[in-house]
Amino acid sequence: MIHIMDIPKYLQIENELKKEIISGKFKYGDKFYSEAQLKDKFNVSSITVIRSVKDLVKAGYLVRHQGKGTFISRSRKDKLVRLSDNEVFSDNQQEDRVEVLKLQENNKPDILERLGLPKYDSYYYIERLRLIGDKPFMLHRSFIPAKFINRNLAKDPNNYHSIYETLQKDKQLYLFDEPFTETDTIIQADDKISQRLNIAKDYPVVRQVKKTILSATGEVVELVIGYKRCDYFSLSFSSTDYPEV
Repeated sequence: MIHIMDIPKYLQIENELKKEIISGKFKYGDKFYSEAQLKDKFNVSSITVIRSVKDLVKAGYLVRHQGKGTFISRSRKDKLVRLSDNEVFSDNQQEDRVEVLKLQENNKPDILERLGLPKYDSYYYIERLRLIGDKPFMLHRSFIPAKFINRNLAKDPNNYHSIYETLQKDKQLYLFDEPFTETDTIIQADDKISQRLNIAKDYPVVRQVKKTILSATGEVVELVIGYKRCDYFSLSFSSTDYPEV
């Protein structure tokens, strides 16, 4: 058990101030305590106060304006939000379908490193295309450590048209419930992407890089890089306390 005396003073102050901010005592854009006020409030030195405030700025809770003071950030990093990746074609009567274009074992060093695997290990590369009718709108390139792939099932690429479903049935892995990180950026399609998606070169696409790990072990179970036509991309955000329609 960690006792309060074992926690550095600057961290105690930081945690206390964080609680005040989260509790709603301050509104976004409000001016925060001055250095002098914090020194008096906690009976500590300037050095301790400065470190606590610096950490809160770094964490996104506060923002500093030269010559004006410190303020509550208008873009808090730790606020829970509800995210919806909307399917633009949802009103279309046709359902989307998936084609598996490639499924092969590989061991490229840069991918092994991104998967946290040793140089002697290997992974499976699975390339899939999502379509509405005959119109492709998204390309998925998945990299999965070989230990999670059933070699017998891999003999028929179509067994992995839904990677999550196959891993759930074969390995009892529920990837929808596992921790992940995703970064979306807008890029111009290169030759290979434009060919797969049947679009002009340099047509804008959304590049989605997602890495999923197993909460029990911390192992990377999948790295997937997706390319989605921008006209099929829509994302919605709302705070968790906003009523759902």
